[in-house]
Amino acid sequence: VNAMTYPVLNGFLESSYYFEMGTRALFSVGLAEDGQKFALKTIQLDPRNYVAWSSIAELGEANNQRPQAIPYRLKTTELDPNNPKVWVELMRDYKAAGKYKEARAAGNRAIPLLTGFSMSIFKYDAAMIKQELAQIPNA
Repeated sequence: VNAMTYPVLNGFLESSYYFEMGTRALFSVGLAEDGQKFALKTIQLDPRNYVAWSSIAELGEANNQRPQAIPYRLKTTELDPNNPKVWVELMRDYKAAGKYKEARAAGNRAIPLLTGFSMSIFKYDAAMIKQELAQIPNA
């Protein structure tokens, strides 16, 4: 965190926009814990800020703590319900938590959103998700 971000972190600029930008900047340079602080402040100022909720969920994913990402990922599904990426990642979060019924439901929600195109940039496609679903134990 440099001198430019300290006033924001200390609340001098009470705008969700500045905190969202701080979240993105800190995550991009590997300062995840500071980025999480910014994301939480962004949520406090703007509870519907997708970037903040998603950033915290992705931090859990990156730290191999997928079960802890679930509440944040659930919010991303509420904020962007037609985004297949959030449903795929929620499926994986639930699977890691041993919540197989919920994992199947999230994966099944993603498939129609993926059908007909490939999100190759995210390495998601309907066939791959169907394979992942087949590997989830029965609830």
